Amino acid sequence: MAKLNYHHLQYFYAIATHGSIAKAAIVMHITPQTLSAQLTLLETQ
Repeated sequence: MAKLNYHHLQYFYAIATHGSIAKAAIVMHITPQTLSAQLTLLETQ
């Protein structure tokens, strides 16, 4: 099991704040696929 880190919480907060994975990914300068994968990891914790 992967450990929860600060980045996972940042990603979750960005998605909640911006209302979508696509918008949060633009703001965070990462791809939506990367953000979605990180959200999936967070959900499995």
